[in-house]
Amino acid sequence: MYGTQEAFATYCSVGGYDLTGIDATAQTAALVRASTFVDGLGYRDTGRGVQSPLWPGRPAVAGQSAEWPRTGASDVYGAEFGDADIPQRVIDATYEVAFHDLSGGDINRALSPDQLVTREKFDVVEFQYAGGDGKMVDTRPVLPAVMSLLAPLIGGGRYGITMVVS
Repeated sequence: MYGTQEAFATYCSVGGYDLTGIDATAQTAALVRASTFVDGLGYRDTGRGVQSPLWPGRPAVAGQSAEWPRTGASDVYGAEFGDADIPQRVIDATYEVAFHDLSGGDINRALSPDQLVTREKFDVVEFQYAGGDGKMVDTRPVLPAVMSLLAPLIGGGRYGITMVVS
């Protein structure tokens, strides 16, 4: 898990996020889910069903369950991270995802290809959406604050982000 429940509570307080009525156990569970979600943002489908890593460097320990810490990692500004470091951007992104999760946002939504609407027609106007070729599309929610935090680590434009307004 990235971050701590105590630091998460502080982050939320400073950011104006209200955790009233959400106990520490629920907050910690959300942090675990959010850490897994953030780890998954460091990969991109190449279009052939193959996942290509976007995170810099490589996991510090072979077989580790989380993406961080990493060996040989640096951000787009050239700042290098030690083999035991977890960038604050990863931790803050985890806090953003955890709060979204606790606020009712569905970060673990599962869809099958037959549930996706790829084409609709209203009277004479017809719309075709991404994924109209029958291939599964990425259904993860896009959280602009999270992507803004992670862009310097995953290369910004390499993830398909050309500009993020939050």
